[in-house]
Amino acid sequence: MVKDIFESTCSRIICLGVDSLLEPRILQGLLSDGLVKTAVEKNGLIPGEASVALLLDTSDRAQERASTHGATILNTVYKSLSFNLDDEQWRDHAAYTIGRELGHAIDDACRVLDAKPFSGDIYLDLNGENWRAKAWASAQIILQQKQLIDWEQSEEIIPGTSVGDIGVTTPLLHMALAIRSFAENYASSRYALIVSVGEVGDVGVILLEK
Repeated sequence: MVKDIFESTCSRIICLGVDSLLEPRILQGLLSDGLVKTAVEKNGLIPGEASVALLLDTSDRAQERASTHGATILNTVYKSLSFNLDDEQWRDHAAYTIGRELGHAIDDACRVLDAKPFSGDIYLDLNGENWRAKAWASAQIILQQKQLIDWEQSEEIIPGTSVGDIGVTTPLLHMALAIRSFAENYASSRYALIVSVGEVGDVGVILLEK
């Protein structure tokens, strides 16, 4: 996907992500819908805000300018799913379907790896909402059946426990954190998976290599 963009339109891309769930009107809406974790509601998200900027370059251009870039995008997979959004409980009802598609997306992303199963850091967008936890549990069934992940040599990383839910900025932040872990040599391996589920149920996976 990224390679196609470079070849067809440009040679360098800046990805910008900005989101805040702390804006008063948004926060009030989340509270009124019972989506925020509180003293009464134990399951729910913790609102946060963040901004992230990433520079994507081709390998040739990066080498020309002696870049010290911390990661190479090996593969990207995106799946757009369709659900009945008129159902107020659609996320809970669709969670296992979303999870299965997420498991298959991870399988597709990791097919470019010579060594299998995958071993490395897995960045998750779990945020306290039950449906996301159910989706990840469903994805794990697929991953375990196909033996796609070496769980003993891999680590699940959930940045949301530190920064809260930062909406559409989440995948970019996870990429930035993975790149930093490569640069500072505290990643569990030379690979990282960025796993994301959108608010309308679409799924995306990015495979990075140090």
